[in-house]
Amino acid sequence: MVEIEHTFEIVAAGRSLEEALQTALGQVIDSTVMPPSDSDTSLAIPLRARDPDETSLVNAMLTELLQEIADGARIASAQIDGLLKRDGDFVCWGYAFAASEINPALGSVFLLEQVTVLEEQGSTVIRVTLARQGN
Repeated sequence: MVEIEHTFEIVAAGRSLEEALQTALGQVIDSTVMPPSDSDTSLAIPLRARDPDETSLVNAMLTELLQEIADGARIASAQIDGLLKRDGDFVCWGYAFAASEINPALGSVFLLEQVTVLEEQGSTVIRVTLARQGN
Protein backbone atom coordinates (compact mmCIF):
# COMPACT_ATOMS: atom_id res chain seq x y z
CA MET A 1 0.00 0.00 0.00
CA VAL A 2 1.31 3.45 -0.97
CA GLU A 3 1.45 5.94 1.90
CA ILE A 4 0.56 9.49 0.82
CA GLU A 5 2.12 12.40 2.74
CA HIS A 6 -0.04 15.12 1.21
CA THR A 7 -1.86 16.11 -1.95
CA PHE A 8 -2.04 19.43 -3.74
CA GLU A 9 -3.56 20.88 -6.88
CA ILE A 10 -2.00 22.83 -9.72
CA VAL A 11 -4.10 24.92 -12.08
CA ALA A 12 -2.48 26.18 -15.27
CA ALA A 13 -4.20 28.24 -17.95
CA GLY A 14 -3.14 29.42 -21.38
CA ARG A 15 -4.50 30.60 -24.71
CA SER A 16 -3.64 27.17 -26.16
CA LEU A 17 -2.96 23.64 -24.95
CA GLU A 18 0.77 24.19 -25.53
CA GLU A 19 0.82 27.36 -23.42
CA ALA A 20 -1.21 25.75 -20.61
CA LEU A 21 1.05 22.66 -20.63
CA GLN A 22 4.17 24.84 -20.51
CA THR A 23 2.73 26.60 -17.45
CA ALA A 24 1.73 23.29 -15.83
CA LEU A 25 5.22 21.83 -16.29
CA GLY A 26 6.73 24.94 -14.69
CA GLN A 27 4.34 24.78 -11.76
CA VAL A 28 5.08 21.09 -11.19
CA ILE A 29 8.81 21.84 -11.16
CA ASP A 30 8.34 24.76 -8.76
CA SER A 31 6.21 22.58 -6.45
CA THR A 32 8.26 19.39 -6.43
CA VAL A 33 11.96 20.02 -7.04
CA MET A 34 14.77 21.39 -4.93
CA PRO A 35 16.32 23.59 -7.63
CA PRO A 36 20.00 23.33 -8.48
CA SER A 37 22.12 25.50 -6.18
CA ASP A 38 24.14 26.81 -9.09
CA SER A 39 23.19 27.96 -12.55
CA ASP A 40 24.51 24.78 -14.21
CA THR A 41 21.55 23.35 -16.07
CA SER A 42 23.55 21.76 -18.85
CA LEU A 43 21.66 18.46 -18.88
CA ALA A 44 18.76 18.44 -21.38
CA ILE A 45 16.34 15.60 -20.68
CA PRO A 46 13.94 14.86 -23.56
CA LEU A 47 10.21 14.80 -22.83
CA ARG A 48 7.96 13.26 -25.48
CA ALA A 49 4.39 12.01 -25.75
CA ARG A 50 1.95 10.86 -28.40
CA ASP A 51 -1.63 10.26 -27.32
CA PRO A 52 -5.11 10.28 -28.84
CA ASP A 53 -6.54 13.02 -26.60
CA GLU A 54 -5.40 16.15 -24.78
CA THR A 55 -5.80 14.76 -21.26
CA SER A 56 -3.75 11.64 -22.02
CA LEU A 57 -1.05 13.78 -23.63
CA VAL A 58 -0.79 16.08 -20.60
CA ASN A 59 -0.77 13.06 -18.30
CA ALA A 60 2.07 11.46 -20.30
CA MET A 61 4.22 14.61 -20.34
CA LEU A 62 3.76 15.17 -16.60
CA THR A 63 4.45 11.50 -15.88
CA GLU A 64 7.76 11.70 -17.76
CA LEU A 65 8.73 14.83 -15.83
CA LEU A 66 7.78 13.31 -12.47
CA GLN A 67 9.78 10.15 -13.28
CA GLU A 68 12.89 12.25 -13.90
CA ILE A 69 12.29 14.02 -10.57
CA ALA A 70 11.88 10.66 -8.81
CA ASP A 71 15.16 9.51 -10.35
CA GLY A 72 16.94 12.48 -8.74
CA ALA A 73 17.16 14.99 -11.59
CA ARG A 74 17.47 18.52 -10.17
CA ILE A 75 15.33 20.16 -12.82
CA ALA A 76 15.32 23.94 -13.09
CA SER A 77 12.95 24.39 -16.04
CA ALA A 78 11.13 22.73 -18.91
CA GLN A 79 10.42 23.84 -22.44
CA ILE A 80 7.84 22.63 -24.95
CA ASP A 81 9.37 22.75 -28.43
CA GLY A 82 6.28 21.59 -30.29
CA LEU A 83 2.74 20.33 -29.94
CA LEU A 84 0.58 19.33 -32.88
CA LYS A 85 -2.14 16.98 -33.96
CA ARG A 86 -1.03 14.41 -36.51
CA ASP A 87 -2.77 11.30 -37.84
CA GLY A 88 -5.45 11.63 -35.16
CA ASP A 89 -2.99 11.85 -32.25
CA PHE A 90 -1.58 14.74 -30.28
CA VAL A 91 2.23 14.78 -30.42
CA CYS A 92 4.33 16.83 -28.01
CA TRP A 93 8.06 17.18 -27.48
CA GLY A 94 10.42 19.30 -25.45
CA TYR A 95 13.09 19.19 -22.77
CA ALA A 96 13.58 19.48 -19.04
CA PHE A 97 16.80 21.28 -18.11
CA ALA A 98 18.62 19.99 -15.05
CA ALA A 99 21.90 20.20 -13.19
CA SER A 100 24.50 17.91 -14.72
CA GLU A 101 24.64 15.75 -11.58
CA ILE A 102 21.75 13.40 -10.95
CA ASN A 103 21.42 12.46 -7.31
CA PRO A 104 18.93 9.63 -6.69
CA ALA A 105 19.01 10.41 -2.96
CA LEU A 106 17.34 13.77 -3.70
CA GLY A 107 14.55 12.14 -5.69
CA SER A 108 10.99 12.51 -4.48
CA VAL A 109 8.09 10.40 -5.66
CA PHE A 110 4.99 12.29 -6.71
CA LEU A 111 1.96 10.51 -8.12
CA LEU A 112 -0.52 11.97 -10.56
CA GLU A 113 -3.90 11.44 -8.96
CA GLN A 114 -5.99 13.35 -11.48
CA VAL A 115 -5.48 15.35 -14.68
CA THR A 116 -8.22 17.29 -16.44
CA VAL A 117 -8.03 19.52 -19.48
CA LEU A 118 -10.89 21.95 -20.09
CA GLU A 119 -11.63 24.57 -22.69
CA GLU A 120 -13.02 27.61 -20.84
CA GLN A 121 -13.90 30.95 -22.45
CA GLY A 122 -11.28 30.82 -25.19
CA SER A 123 -8.50 29.36 -23.04
CA THR A 124 -7.26 25.95 -22.01
CA VAL A 125 -7.17 25.09 -18.31
CA ILE A 126 -5.20 22.13 -16.95
CA ARG A 127 -5.96 20.93 -13.42
CA VAL A 128 -3.55 18.48 -11.85
CA THR A 129 -3.81 16.78 -8.47
CA LEU A 130 -0.46 15.49 -7.23
CA ALA A 131 0.26 13.31 -4.21
CA ARG A 132 3.65 13.07 -2.54
CA GLN A 133 4.45 9.48 -1.67
CA GLY A 134 5.78 8.96 1.84
CA ASN A 135 8.77 6.86 2.78
